[in-house]
Amino acid sequence: IMDTVLLESILDISRKRDVDALDLSLVSTLVKFVPLLSISLYKRPDRSNADFIEETIKLSSPTDGTDDYRIVADRDMIPLDKHLEACLKTESAFTHRTESGSVRLLVPISKDHKTAGVLALEGEENMLEHQPLVEIFAELYGNYWTILDESERDKLTGLLNRRTYDKKLNKLLQAQKINQEKQKTSDNPQWRQRKTGPTAWLAVLDIDNFKTINDNYGHLFGDEVILMLSQKMKASFRRSDLLFRFGGDEFVIVLEPIPAEMARLTLERFRQTVTDHRFPQIGNIAISIGYAKITENDFPQTILNQADKALYYAKEKGKDRMFSYQELIDSGVYQEEKKAGATELF
Repeated sequence: IMDTVLLESILDISRKRDVDALDLSLVSTLVKFVPLLSISLYKRPDRSNADFIEETIKLSSPTDGTDDYRIVADRDMIPLDKHLEACLKTESAFTHRTESGSVRLLVPISKDHKTAGVLALEGEENMLEHQPLVEIFAELYGNYWTILDESERDKLTGLLNRRTYDKKLNKLLQAQKINQEKQKTSDNPQWRQRKTGPTAWLAVLDIDNFKTINDNYGHLFGDEVILMLSQKMKASFRRSDLLFRFGGDEFVIVLEPIPAEMARLTLERFRQTVTDHRFPQIGNIAISIGYAKITENDFPQTILNQADKALYYAKEKGKDRMFSYQELIDSGVYQEEKKAGATELF
């Protein structure tokens, strides 16, 4: 029976088609076979201080007498302690006793032949007897993580690719809807008075006169410009913001909820950073940006179209500019689009 459950768990992991689902499947599987107080999956972030690590997900043992582990952490950045650091550097598993007296097993996870994460299991007893099984699952996870990550990311820049856009944005919209419902049911009587506040934003940008760069310098230099631009994006935006390369010189940025003025300043600062930078051999380039507010009732394609209209207007007005869709609505350049109902009509 144990072998059957084990095989079914492996099959479940292999069925996952995105990294978030794969993360949850891994930790949920291991609690079936190892007596645990908690289990955490840590990953080296793409964009962060080296002294921190991302706790992608953490399950904690039930305290209510049930068998249901609960998620107590989801994508939190925490300081990199000496044990996690040692596991990453040595690329080997080991156990240590925590201050509370429990035993913690740390197992490195490799992605594309590099140590990219750590699986941490905490229990009341010695974890060594479970280490071989955990290492097998860690290797299995690493293999699938590599495959899924390659399918979700642009090969040149490492940014998320076009095919992941709908899925990632739908997840963000769902999170916003849940958060809004929590606010409605909270004890805070002031939530209804909030007419404005933090919201997510979607920006579309492309490189002005990029065809001229390719024609004058060749595609290798064009690729170098795209690569350097993507690196500046990673350095300029928060780890929690979503960065996409849609293809060619077109990029999409999804900013997690911030006030409208902060969104404008953040995007304008990035535009100016690119304008001020001298690219090798080519010199200065410019980008144009259009952006729109994301609400939980919008379809991903609707938001993208709105930002695209603002980008088109920036191009019309001379390039090296930035406009928001809402300001173009307010100024009468575009008319407000009617909101779709619960069902899209085709």
